Amino acid sequence: MRELVERFVAAQATSPRLKRQLVIVERASGAMIGNCGIRINDPEIGEANIGYELDPDFWGHGYATEAARAIVRFGFEDLALHRIWAECIADNRGSWRVMERLGMRREAHVREHQHFRDRWWDTFTYAILDHEWQARGGSN
Repeated sequence: MRELVERFVAAQATSPRLKRQLVIVERASGAMIGNCGIRINDPEIGEANIGYELDPDFWGHGYATEAARAIVRFGFEDLALHRIWAECIADNRGSWRVMERLGMRREAHVREHQHFRDRWWDTFTYAILDHEWQARGGSN
């Protein structure tokens, strides 16, 4: 855990800063329960991807949606991005539901795209554009 946070802190010194990774903390206990980040893929066209990880004990309570919404808002409002995308394992319904709650649309289903845990996994790619985010009322 400490090593993860140290990597997040070290990334702050890069220039230009293309990655921002934040910890997710449970308000009641102050415990770190996950992380969420945004990575600028192409500064010229204003494109980035987001990702989030959450301790399974905290799944289903809205933490991932809250964190992902905040990082997308930051991307559009503070970084002036044009497009934000994310990828998840197709079997991870919870993750793709988070993206859909943010107004992201499924753009791709890539077959056997990731290999881990001794098998191949399909992935989904979701994305949202700045004007789509604004049409939804921004952070709503």
